[in-house]
Amino acid sequence: MGEITRRCHDTLREASGLVSAEDIARRAMVDKGVDPEDGKLRSDFIRRILWALHRLAQEGKIERVGTGLGARWRMPAMP
Repeated sequence: MGEITRRCHDTLREASGLVSAEDIARRAMVDKGVDPEDGKLRSDFIRRILWALHRLAQEGKIERVGTGLGARWRMPAMP
């Protein structure tokens, strides 16, 4: 599991609710000591995180709630 995928998975596992890709990006940027207000860099982080989130969802490891820019992510509900 790569760093971005691991960050996504860990953030969702620790979250008490739904999480946006931007939430994960901002957290990753702060952890790495990068300015989260740098719009161009934040967009790149979000793009990479969305790619990882989509892949995790296809594997059934996480769930997507909503569509488009309003989409949020969470761990799957327990049966």
